[in-house]
Amino acid sequence: MIYLFVVVIVLVLLIAILGVSILVGHKFGRMRLEHNVEHKLAVDRVAESAVFGLLALLIAFSFSGAYDRLENRKMHVLEEANVFSTAYNYIDIVPMQYQPELRKNIRTYLDLHLAVYEDIPYFAKVDRDLNKAEVLQNKIWHSAVEACNNSVNKNINILFLPAIDGMFNISATGVNMAKVHPPAIIFVLLIVLAASGAFMIGYNSAKNKQKVPVHMVCYVLFMAFTIYIVINIEFPRSGFIRLDYFDRILMDVRDDMVPHSD
Repeated sequence: MIYLFVVVIVLVLLIAILGVSILVGHKFGRMRLEHNVEHKLAVDRVAESAVFGLLALLIAFSFSGAYDRLENRKMHVLEEANVFSTAYNYIDIVPMQYQPELRKNIRTYLDLHLAVYEDIPYFAKVDRDLNKAEVLQNKIWHSAVEACNNSVNKNINILFLPAIDGMFNISATGVNMAKVHPPAIIFVLLIVLAASGAFMIGYNSAKNKQKVPVHMVCYVLFMAFTIYIVINIEFPRSGFIRLDYFDRILMDVRDDMVPHSD
């Protein structure tokens, strides 16, 4: 799929950026060493410590925040399943003539909600799904209000209408939660700091006779994968880290929405 191709490109770009940075630092260090009459390289340890300290702090906060948001999204999907199931079960208390249409429309509404989650990497598809869901939402609400108004038991609106409204609210919240991310500048700063650290490592290793020492390779790979994992956790519906298992819970609720024999 296209989004998998994109996330692979992201990993390759991260490795390339850090690899180029470390090689440029190594090259620059060798040039300085050749023009240094004392054959020594002096690096400001305060600046070096500041860069790596800030990099470690930013990675820790980015990972922690991304993982917390991932867990919140998981729990929200579970809550969505309960709310959709409750709203569907409450159809039994409305007048019989309104039940088939309400069951059909709520099942379709849940299908559209799942389609939004599945299409999140593709913005045009998401917009089309949301437009369809909004039209169907209005139709469900008018049917629910009409059913309550024409019911002999005037108290059903106390249960049914809040359940329908809760279904609309929680689905909207789920979509909005998928859009909540830190500012892009945070990820730019993270990559810039990692590249700066790579440059310093390459610069410090200039006195090593090896062109690409092992610790340089390890830094590039580990740092690239770490940033890559943080980005994937932050965008769990756009990378290789997915919420498909939890979406399966919503699919099970959808499968349980079978028409009743009237």
